[in-house]
Amino acid sequence: MLKKNPASADTRLLHHLRGVHWSRQRLLAIASQLSMLVITIFLITNVLITLGERRLQEEWAVQRYSELQTIGTLLADKISFQQFRTQMFSRAEPLRHYLDTPGHQEEQRLQQSWQSLKNNIPELMDIAVYDASGKFRLASSGNFGNTPLSKTLLDSIRNIGGTDIYTSNVEFAPVEDRLEPYQLQMTALENADQSIRGYLVTYNSVSQMLQSIKPAFSSNDSPLLLLDDQGQLYAGATNLDPLAGSRIP
Repeated sequence: MLKKNPASADTRLLHHLRGVHWSRQRLLAIASQLSMLVITIFLITNVLITLGERRLQEEWAVQRYSELQTIGTLLADKISFQQFRTQMFSRAEPLRHYLDTPGHQEEQRLQQSWQSLKNNIPELMDIAVYDASGKFRLASSGNFGNTPLSKTLLDSIRNIGGTDIYTSNVEFAPVEDRLEPYQLQMTALENADQSIRGYLVTYNSVSQMLQSIKPAFSSNDSPLLLLDDQGQLYAGATNLDPLAGSRIP
């Protein structure tokens, strides 16, 4: 009768236990490798996403900058057209008749002509005439008062000479209980001998200029702002809801 060898049984059990121990180590190694692989994939994916976002931001910034350049060009074109229009006002027949034969009837005709222009040109706020010394004579409304032209304005128009158009920086005037940003344009009115007989001044709304440009570049929820070189807000503050948490100097 055969007997089991206890030593042989113990050896087999030892080999079995060693196999189990080796398998656990291998599983731990595989788990560690998988973890490193997952972390590596996550890091690579995160880097790719970050690079993609930066690329999109760069493209967005380039597009916005291009739009801003276009807006600046459109504003410059509008100001140039306003200068041309101011020059045409200075040569218009109603103004020439009023200057040649000032009277109540000529003044009424001139006022009617101005009112028609203001109704058809939203950015045109006011038109005024001053005499050769800069004293107020007539305006299409009382928004800008009847004070004489300042010496600075008279010197500015004299420096550019002839019937060229002087355009001021953006200024503010109280209109309907709010400060309205505007630009003043002025030209000299000359006699046949080129002596000065007076000055024509037009006032143009900066807010209306922006409003006419805005629909092509931004929605109603995205304000189009005009600031000076110091960061002071000139115009475009009528709808700042998206910027409620921001601070404009």
